[in-house]
Parts: sequence; structure tokens; C-alpha cells
Amino acid sequence: MLSFAPNEKITPKQENAIIERFEQMAFAGLYADQYNILWVRYTHAGHHELHFVTPRVELSTGNSLNIKPPGERTQQHFDDFRSEINARYGLSDPDDPDRMRNIAIPDHELKITAESLRRSLSASDNPRTAIRNTHSKSH
Repeated sequence: MLSFAPNEKITPKQENAIIERFEQMAFAGLYADQYNILWVRYTHAGHHELHFVTPRVELSTGNSLNIKPPGERTQQHFDDFRSEINARYGLSDPDDPDRMRNIAIPDHELKITAESLRRSLSASDNPRTAIRNTHSKSH
């Protein structure tokens, strides 16, 4: 999945260029008829997202194909792609210290807050308050 900050507007032309660049990186050395990928544009919590699904098979041989095998070097490869795209299009950098939260909120609390927003319940800037509000409305 490729996710963009809520305030970022990605044009169809930029989206196509980002998808093309991703495929060049993920399927380096392969021709387009050697792999398959499905892209889905999605909006979640105000974020423009591009989801992808690809079978783990190289189509011309039937051999296994893993575009992201485990390991730090592979992760660095994808991180470098993200940095390239962010720099090229002036997008937000998730590693930017100015974007870091002052507090760490457990994932389960963030998920409950997101569910409140999906149900059009009032969500507070403070996820813990939103959780209490959601919990008290359901009882």
C-alpha cells in the first residue's frame, strides 16, 4: 500500500507516474508480461491510498516471485523508493521529526478512534476521550 498525507492532492498523472515507478522498482529486471499487479485507489480517514495485490509467481516460468523478501536490505530498497517519490513530488516524509507525535498511542486505541470516525460518531483530538465517548454510547 502507498499512503499519502491527508492534505496531499495526488493528480491522476502523478498517480500513474508513481505506480509506474513502483513497478519498475518492485519488478526490476522483469518485463511487464512476466508479472501481474492489481491497483486499487482508496480513500481512508482522509488519506489517498494506492493498494496493490500481486501474485507471488513469475508468469513466464511459474517460479516463485517475492517482491519484498524479508530483510533489512529489502526494507531499505522500499524506504529509498518512498524517499525518492516524496522528494520528487514534494510529499510529506513520514520520518520527518516535525511529524512525530509527542506521545505514543497504542494501535488498538487508534483503531477504536478510526471506527468512531467511520460510524460518524464524534471523534476528539484525544483518542482516549473518543474511546470513552464511544464506549459510553454503546452501553
